[in-house]
Amino acid sequence: CSGLSKIDLPSGLKTIGEYAFNHCTKWTGTLSIPSGVTSIGQRAFYYCSGLTGVTIPEGVTSIEDHTFYHCSGLSKIDLPSGLKTIGESAFESCSGWTGTLSIPSGVTSIGDSAFESCSSLTSVTIPGSVETIGGSAFSGCTKLASVTIQNGVESIGIGAFGATNLTSLKIPASVTNIVGDNPFIYGGPTLSSFKPTAINVDSSNSFYSSSGGVLFNKDKTIILAYPHGKTATSYTIPSTVKTIGGDAFDRCDNLTSITIPSSVTTIKWAAIDCDNLKYAYFSDTSSKWTVKSGSTSYTISVSSASTAARYLRDDYHYHTWTKN
Repeated sequence: CSGLSKIDLPSGLKTIGEYAFNHCTKWTGTLSIPSGVTSIGQRAFYYCSGLTGVTIPEGVTSIEDHTFYHCSGLSKIDLPSGLKTIGESAFESCSGWTGTLSIPSGVTSIGDSAFESCSSLTSVTIPGSVETIGGSAFSGCTKLASVTIQNGVESIGIGAFGATNLTSLKIPASVTNIVGDNPFIYGGPTLSSFKPTAINVDSSNSFYSSSGGVLFNKDKTIILAYPHGKTATSYTIPSTVKTIGGDAFDRCDNLTSITIPSSVTTIKWAAIDCDNLKYAYFSDTSSKWTVKSGSTSYTISVSSASTAARYLRDDYHYHTWTKN
């Protein structure tokens, strides 16, 4: 009903069904959902781009998938204190939603892409009640400069904070799983404001650690994420490391050289994505490596630092490397 400019919802309303007001693009102004409503279906307000504000009543405990997707005119959304779950893409592309977002303290899950491309948000607080932050949950929030993840959060999805304005991220002691290992991975184009310089981990965390803003597993045998906003042109991987994780050096275009210790025996698929990498210094220059992609494998030498860099950067980038 693309021509509707005003809709009055009755006070006795209990349920708003799936797709109820899908693409009512000319419905303008603020919406106060009646207090008796307890259920709002998927895509109920999908693409209602003219809405400028929404108040959701306390009886609603779940924001379903895509409920407010691309409500780009929204500048303010009041979330009920009794909210428990926020679904996939629930508020994706609500680009007019400005300022600070405080997730209610009872929320237990934030779905994939829940707030993706909410490009006017500047600050987010995620309470410890949240068990899972979905993949790309806040990716593309290009003005997001501050995120507080409270202790209690257990899992952070792949690229949850990609393409934001964050320069650092603090991982609390409670986190046991960072999916894909790098929370700053982003599948879209490189953005000039997307320059994180540090991932720090609470020292009490039993699964992860950090050193110099670089993310490792707890005992530093796996390097997981080197923030691509770091300005250093060279980096020496610690001698404790045995595995370079997939996407560990995602878009690290400031790096021109990297030193890989003899302790490293595995380099995962797409581990080093550094367009300006010129030299890869393997401490064990006499070593041979098997590089494999699918059923195809080759044996290569890394004695030349410039050739090794080309192998890592281009020729065998999408391969898994295993030391012979």
